[in-house]
Amino acid sequence: MSFVEDLDGSFLYSAWGDGLFRCDSNFQHIPLNISGIPEKNDISAWDLCQRADGTIWMGGQDGRLLIYNPRTRSARELKPAAIGRRTIRQIVEDKAGNMWLGTQNYGVAKWDPVKAADNFEQGFSVLQTVPGTLIEKLFVDKAGDLWVCTIVDGVYKIDPADGKILAHYTEKGEPGKRLLNK
Repeated sequence: MSFVEDLDGSFLYSAWGDGLFRCDSNFQHIPLNISGIPEKNDISAWDLCQRADGTIWMGGQDGRLLIYNPRTRSARELKPAAIGRRTIRQIVEDKAGNMWLGTQNYGVAKWDPVKAADNFEQGFSVLQTVPGTLIEKLFVDKAGDLWVCTIVDGVYKIDPADGKILAHYTEKGEPGKRLLNK
C-alpha cells in the first residue's frame, strides 16, 4: 500500500491485511524492530510520510495514526478525535511543518505543531473548505500550495496558511481548466 525509506537506509512498507514490514536496501525482509509495534502486526498503513524531523507518520483504518521515531526505534499509536475514526488515506507535510491528513469520507484534517505544543490533540482541525468526502491524494507543490484530490468533487488547490481555496477544478469548469469526465 505504501513504503518509505527509514533513516538507516532500510524501507518500511505496508501490505493490506498483512501488516507493516521492513526490508533492507536489497529488498530482503529484515526484522521490524520498532518498540510499540509487534513483529507480527495488523497495521495496514494507507500512507507513510516522513517529516522533516525524521519521524514517520502512518495512516490507517479507523482513524489510526502511528508516529514512529527512527532515532529511538519506537512508535506510539493515536486516534485523533478530529479524524472521526475515519481511515487516514493520505498524509503530507507542508513547508511550515503542518501535517495534512486525507480521510475516507471525512475530508481533510490539519495538524499544526504550534497549536499542538502543549497538547498533541489540540493541533488538529478539520479543513472546512473541502467537502467531507473520500480524499484520494494530497500533494504539496514546490510553491507550497496543498492540492487535494477528491473522489466526487474534483481537485482543490489550497493555501495551507489559511485553508482558503485558490483554485477548484471539476469536469464542469471552463475549457482549459476542467477535468476529464470518464
